[in-house]
Amino acid sequence: MNKVIRQHHDSDDIQKLFIDTDLHLWSEETAIISNEVKLFWGLLSARLIELSKERYVSFSELFDEVEYFANANIDFIEKLAAYKLQLEGLKECEDLQCEAHFLNGHSTFRQNIQQYLARYRQLKNALFDALGIGKQD
Repeated sequence: MNKVIRQHHDSDDIQKLFIDTDLHLWSEETAIISNEVKLFWGLLSARLIELSKERYVSFSELFDEVEYFANANIDFIEKLAAYKLQLEGLKECEDLQCEAHFLNGHSTFRQNIQQYLARYRQLKNALFDALGIGKQD
């Protein structure tokens, strides 16, 4: 996002810019996850026999996690789209109570998606370890 805070922006404008930036970032992240999950599934499938001889890794758990994220990511993309529509109500707010409602909702949504993305990063690290990617021998 190339939106910059300008001197004429008030605190409401700044909060909306931050929310827009979050939404843009989350949309990009969930789109990338959709592609990465397919890639990981293919990598695991292709190297499963070879790696099972070399390592003692529970590939069934990794496949389960990849499958979980394949489904959960679709759900998060839908939740994100619904959340974007819900945020349209923020534009109509005329008092602090209304704005506080939307900002609290955004904080909750941010916490949920950050936990989701952190769990996904853990999966990626486990996959990289299992596939022997990024390790210096």
